[in-house]
Amino acid sequence: MKALLFERPVWFATGPLVIEEEAREMEDFIYHRPVLVSEVVELLEPRSGTIVVDGTCGGGGHSAAILRTGADVIAFDQDPDAIEEAAGQLSEFGNRVTLRQVNFRDAGGALDELGVTVIGGALLDLGVSSRQLENGARGFSVMRNGPLDMRMDPRRELTAADVVNNYSEEELTRLFRDLGEEPAARRIASQLVKQRKSTPFLETMQLAKAIEKIVWR
Repeated sequence: MKALLFERPVWFATGPLVIEEEAREMEDFIYHRPVLVSEVVELLEPRSGTIVVDGTCGGGGHSAAILRTGADVIAFDQDPDAIEEAAGQLSEFGNRVTLRQVNFRDAGGALDELGVTVIGGALLDLGVSSRQLENGARGFSVMRNGPLDMRMDPRRELTAADVVNNYSEEELTRLFRDLGEEPAARRIASQLVKQRKSTPFLETMQLAKAIEKIVWR
């Protein structure tokens, strides 16, 4: 990646930036309005003629607020559903917004391809969106049954089912302990390895119930 210059100090959120409204029971899963938009704009101080990178654009709520200040936006998200939604929500801004299906960790290469070497700010709103959690078909929910998928980017081959059914007990233990901070990581991994020998894990509720038997003892 080429050197990327910031015109002024910028603010990166290393934890969840937006507290979204409580998920509602509905068939049409929507992106909820982020509730800290004004704070984000105040901290970023976007200016007309500058470029702000929204590294996790979701439904486009933050991008829209930034665009209304006069700044241009380059919006990334690895979820194609988010890019499609944001494209519709931000269509009024025309060529002032550029959308790309890209994981924010690859933002440097994407900016190089766009010929961008200077930006005025950047935003990362990290975490899983309520839209992803509400839609059982995505495989993130433990409230709605669906395929054990959990891929933010469906172009990637590895699914949650692949992990649960093929990782070793030690690998699963490290995954649950180090990334999930789960005290019962080893017991959960051991039980999953035993159970998958007779019945592979293919659905989210199937996995949730197996773990619940251990965690709630």
